[in-house]
Amino acid sequence: GMKTQKIVDGIFAVHADIKKSRYFEGLWEIPCGVTLNSYIIQSDGVCAMIDLLREWEDSVAQYKTQLTSLNLTFQNIDYLILNHLVLD
Repeated sequence: GMKTQKIVDGIFAVHADIKKSRYFEGLWEIPCGVTLNSYIIQSDGVCAMIDLLREWEDSVAQYKTQLTSLNLTFQNIDYLILNHLVLD
């Protein structure tokens, strides 16, 4: 799996690689897989996550591992910022 990537102090990218599924959202073929991306922002004791993930293959476990590397859990996230929403 991918590792957490530091962008700048207090901002990190977290990812989940989806490799086994044949389709994205059941419609679009993904022969090379797809990566789910989110961002963690930490400032003044507050933690925000930009964009969520969906439970897909082992995506949640991949995120948990990366959050652990930042000494975080999902429970430490104070705010969720959604850039888009898919109603499926």
